[in-house]
Parts: sequence; C-alpha cells; structure tokens
Amino acid sequence: MISFKNSVFMIAVLSFGVAAFVFSEHAEAQDAPAATVNKGANPTPTPPSEEDEVIKVDTEAVNVLFTAQDKDRRLLLTLKPEDIKILENGQPQEINAFSKQIDLPLSLAILIDTSASQERTLPEEKIAAIAFIESVIRPTKDEVSVISFTGESTLEQGMTNNVTRLRRAIDRVKFVPPSGYIGGGVIAPGTPPISSGNQAIAGSTAIWDAIWVTSAEVLGPAPEKTRRAIILLSDGVNTSGRKKIEEAVDAAIKA
Repeated sequence: MISFKNSVFMIAVLSFGVAAFVFSEHAEAQDAPAATVNKGANPTPTPPSEEDEVIKVDTEAVNVLFTAQDKDRRLLLTLKPEDIKILENGQPQEINAFSKQIDLPLSLAILIDTSASQERTLPEEKIAAIAFIESVIRPTKDEVSVISFTGESTLEQGMTNNVTRLRRAIDRVKFVPPSGYIGGGVIAPGTPPISSGNQAIAGSTAIWDAIWVTSAEVLGPAPEKTRRAIILLSDGVNTSGRKKIEEAVDAAIKA
C-alpha cells in the first residue's frame, strides 16, 4: 500500500528502493547459533547436521513504481521521501532511495473494440492508433502489442518494437458483421447463430474479459523494469463476457 500526505494518485513512474521486508523462517534463523548444546550428560557441542545448518538468504531492495497526480490530474514532480508512506501488512517500511524516472521503457497493449457499435468509428480509431505508435513509441526502448476484441479477444500482434509489424496488425483489424446484423450497430433479435458459440457472441463487447486476459497474458510477462499500460479504443459499454469490472481492475493492478 502506498499513501500520500497530499492525497495524490499512484500508478507507475517514480522508483524507490525499499528495505527488504519479506523474510522466510529460514532467513530469520540467520542469527541463530550454528550449533546446539545438550544440557544432559554430553556437554560437548554437537556439530550441526545438514538439516540443522543455517540457511542464509540474500535480499534485495524492492522497487515501487508509481505516478503521482493531484486532484486536477496534473503530474506531481516535486514529491520528497517524507511525502511518501509505504506499508507492508500495515507496517511502515523504510525508504532507502527515492528518484524520479522519466525514461523507463514502455510495454503497451492497444485494445481495439471491433463490436457492432464500432462499425463507423473503427477506421478513425485505427488511424489514431497508428499515428500514436509512429509518434510516441521509441523502437529502441518500447514495445507494443495489438489486441482486437468483441465477445472474445484476438492477439493480432504480440509484443514487438517493429513499427511496420504493428502498423500491419492494426490495418488487419476489421469489423465482421455477426449473424443477423442489419446495420447501424443493430442485430435482429432472435437471430440464431450460424455455427458455433463464437458466432453467438460476435458483435458483443466484452471489455472486462479483454482487459483481464491482456493483463494476465500479455502485460504480465513483460520485463520487470518497464512501465505497462493499456490503451482501450471502445465506446465503453460492456455487453458480454465472464469477468466483472473488479476482476479486470485487479488483474491490471497485478500486472
């Protein structure tokens, strides 16, 4: 948990070194004597067996990445260590180092809604996505993936820094009219699916499922020291899927 005295918001950009605070039972035994003494008939110290041998564990500082914003969503760039409080299981932790990092690599997932309601806006969204990649992404540092989704998600392009591949992946994204589609985002009621269950969810919008699977399977395996973000191109109305918004948020936070 990270709390701010000035009531700011955290996500990911600054980096701290935090004193290691997670120890196993073996690690806690590091200060224990290496030999035990039998207080009975044999006062001679008994050499430790392999099972009794003290295990020493090297611990490293923990980096906590976050972005701080004020109530007007302006970045706070003047924070000091005394403005930050880090808690682990309710216990405050010591901050050993505090620095501002503005040049970390970026692992980005672009989610493109291809449901029926996106038929008219999809071409403009694709143009915007390509323009963003070409103007913002640094091929020597950053990587991007492209995922399209309706009732199910499709990985169009895995993580890559190749702008040409990303452009082609976005170009391939298209709206496929579902069974019974009559235009204008309207699907005729009662229209049976043509084939499998996939056709039954075609044209719907499973936003939370898309965010959940992207967080878990695409952004989760990204390198540790990188900023991770999702750009969601959608009308924002979730109409299908198995996951709830809470599950999508939880997966994004974990990733």
